[in-house]
Amino acid sequence: MNKKLIALFSGLFYLSSYGQSNESSPYLPTNTSWTEVTTNSIDGSYCRINRYFIDGDTVINSVSYKKIFRDGTPFSALRESEKKVFVYFFDIEKEKLTYDFDWAIGKTLYFQPHFSEEYAVLTEKITEIDKVRLEDGNYYDYILAPDAIIKGIGSQSGFFSHMFEQPPNGDKTELLCFKKKDILIYKNIKFRTCESCEKADMAVNNVNSKNLVSYCNNTFYFSFDDNQGKKLFVYDSMGGELFLSDISNKSSLQINTLKNGVYFYKITARNNKTLYTGSFIYKK
Repeated sequence: MNKKLIALFSGLFYLSSYGQSNESSPYLPTNTSWTEVTTNSIDGSYCRINRYFIDGDTVINSVSYKKIFRDGTPFSALRESEKKVFVYFFDIEKEKLTYDFDWAIGKTLYFQPHFSEEYAVLTEKITEIDKVRLEDGNYYDYILAPDAIIKGIGSQSGFFSHMFEQPPNGDKTELLCFKKKDILIYKNIKFRTCESCEKADMAVNNVNSKNLVSYCNNTFYFSFDDNQGKKLFVYDSMGGELFLSDISNKSSLQINTLKNGVYFYKITARNNKTLYTGSFIYKK
């Protein structure tokens, strides 16, 4: 499977042996809400937030749906059947298969694009299903498709993004936050809040311009005046904690257990206060 790197880091913890909770419950019940943020690679000042909310029932062509509102206006309708999510779009007056959450190794997932009657392949055959612990403390299955997809939540690029042709103007949409009945489940760590375009600071904090933390050739180097009590955490692109190391009195630490890719790290003090955060590229 072609694994596109993702940035879904939200203080999550990875543990493949735990099961997902509430598997038998509706994935998207009434009072599910989420926000999506759209930025532009050409115009760095551009940012738009759209707010989605599931509330109320409706019947279309004798089929029962739950209504989806976008920014307070009816946008579409949703129903679930046999772990599949179907969305009826008001603008085209048609129902589309949006997600198939019935996952198994070797299965190929399909969806129906908004602009076509044909089925499209969402990903190649599933070769790996991982689990991630989200903000509510529960574990959720996820796969790496063209974008990361979390079971019951959807794509990292936004709930509907995979169904639409990508705009040529440089716009990029991302899932910002996802809630069920006002309980926060997912938060995009690249942004400070669920309602703001303000970016979170993921850069290394260098005190007095002194390079206290550096990374080169798969090795971290530390130049702290007082290194006692400090710990280094390394996370994968889904926010899963890969390992933890006590770096007290260490001047360097070699990393040799990762796969090629982009990773995040944080360094904490003895009182667990975060001192430094950043990202690095690991390449064997």
